[in-house]
Amino acid sequence: MESGTAGGMAAEMANTDERRAALIEWLLTEGRRASTVTELMEGLAARLIADGLPLWRMFFGLPVLHPLVRFLNVYWRADEGEVRIVRRAHGSERDQRYIGSPVAAILDQDADALRFRIERMEGDLPHQVLEELRADGGTDYVIMALRFDAARVGVTSMATRRAGGFSAADLALVDGVRHALTAVLERLILMKLAATVVETYVGARAGARVLSGEIRRGSLETVRAVLWYCDLRGFTALSDRLAPADLIALLNGYFEIIGGAVEAHGGEVLKFIGDAALAVFPVAPEEGEAAADVCAADV
Repeated sequence: MESGTAGGMAAEMANTDERRAALIEWLLTEGRRASTVTELMEGLAARLIADGLPLWRMFFGLPVLHPLVRFLNVYWRADEGEVRIVRRAHGSERDQRYIGSPVAAILDQDADALRFRIERMEGDLPHQVLEELRADGGTDYVIMALRFDAARVGVTSMATRRAGGFSAADLALVDGVRHALTAVLERLILMKLAATVVETYVGARAGARVLSGEIRRGSLETVRAVLWYCDLRGFTALSDRLAPADLIALLNGYFEIIGGAVEAHGGEVLKFIGDAALAVFPVAPEEGEAAADVCAADV
């Protein structure tokens, strides 16, 4: 009896090793070619389900270097069939939905992995997220750290509705591919970082050309466009009257409104100059006058 049990465990471990090797190969080949986090998550979810994992929900929490965004929260659910991305602003770590959550335990308390056997837990659960999972039929939830480097840590979590939750083989499979998943996600994060930097300092259109390989000195492109310029009326008097912190807050709000309006009309802010903004609206030859009228009336 003991020999048979030991043989069954050995066979299960060998099968898990094969599944893990195949999944790592997929991540480092097809997964690595994903151009977006959405594409990677959809492919990974389909692969895990095809491999027998009783996956119901999957989540990535990814740190980004961005002046407005601290984390990208990426959600997938089997009963929704599409990926949702929520941008968490700086300061969202003070939100009650974050404080005390499993994600906070990973990021703030340096936990490596946590598991909650929801179907076995009675009474009030430790956090709102777990209560929501239980109310929606969740039976098991596991969350793990994704350690990109010493300064940046993300998370991934998975939940199931299967009675009994995840098996030991399921958890071994997920944990065994964690480092490969981290490497693939880090590539996507670095691509996002590069896009943010060039968009901030070069501009969206020029930045896209740089990232596509147009980096030779002296290369140029002639663009027919409407140029648009504005500044803040009475700024000199305001700068004399307002405290520095209040003045910066005013400029931030002003430039956010200006930038949003320009982008909504297909333009691009080339630069901010003190309290002024210079933008460009590329147009076809026959659209010049109409574009200028739009700029004058709506932006």
